[in-house]
Amino acid sequence: MASLSKRYREITTANCGMWDTRQMTAIALTQDGQHVISTSRDCSLKVWDLKNGDIFASFSADSSLLTCAVSPDGMTIVAGTALGRMHFLRLEGMS
Repeated sequence: MASLSKRYREITTANCGMWDTRQMTAIALTQDGQHVISTSRDCSLKVWDLKNGDIFASFSADSSLLTCAVSPDGMTIVAGTALGRMHFLRLEGMS
């Protein structure tokens, strides 16, 4: 358990400076630990590469995105908006 805690600190401190966390409403980590999905009040969903901090994919909704979840295979994302809509997104080109 100590190694997990140490690894968690390293991931967050190494990469959080690249993100504007003030607007974030939710995050989800892919099962393989290579990508994180973030939703925000600015109506955006982003898929981040944790190795380099780059945005792998993005999506814009019609209202604030409040929540997200990712499937075990890391290919399908569900995001919910402030207007009560759910968006089902399928990623392509993931390695």
